Amino acid sequence: MPHASSRLDLLVAPCDPERLAGEPEARWWSSAVDAGWWSADGALGPARDAVVLGGFARARLEVHPGGRLVANGQGGVATRCPGCGAGLARELGVAVRRWQAGDGREVTCPRCGRVEPAERLDLRPPATLARVWVGLADVADGRLSDAAADSLQALWGAIIVVPRRVG
Repeated sequence: MPHASSRLDLLVAPCDPERLAGEPEARWWSSAVDAGWWSADGALGPARDAVVLGGFARARLEVHPGGRLVANGQGGVATRCPGCGAGLARELGVAVRRWQAGDGREVTCPRCGRVEPAERLDLRPPATLARVWVGLADVADGRLSDAAADSLQALWGAIIVVPRRVG
C-alpha cells in the first residue's frame, strides 16, 4: 500500500515577534481542550474538525523565548527590498541571528539602504519571526477554520499561518 512521502503542518503565530507565552496562552489552550479541539497533551479531540476541516494528527503550543524563524522547513525563505527590489535573503538571516541574540531585527538593503523590520517584509514562502506559535501536525486541509482563526486573533491580535511540508 502506498504511503504519503510528506505531511502538511500548519504553524500559526502572532504577527508580533516579541509576543511571549504566558498565562493568556495557558488559558487559551485550556479553552481549546474544553471545546474538544484536542486533549491536554495535544492529541485529537472530538471537535478537531472545528480547527481544520478533516482534522489533524496533533496540536502543540510551541514556546521558544529566544525566537525562531517559523518557516516551511524546505529550503529557505526569499524576500526583496520593498524599495528597490534587491534580494534580501542573506540580510534576513543576519537580522534573525541578531534578534535571537537580543538585538534588533531590522533588515538593511545593501543596494538602497532602506531599513525595514524583518516581520514587515514579504517573506516567500510565508514565514515569520516568533517566540510562540501553535503547531498543527499532519492537517487534512491547508486552511485554518474561521473559528480557530478568530480564537487565535482574540488571543494574539493579527496572526500568520505558515504551511510547512515535512518529509
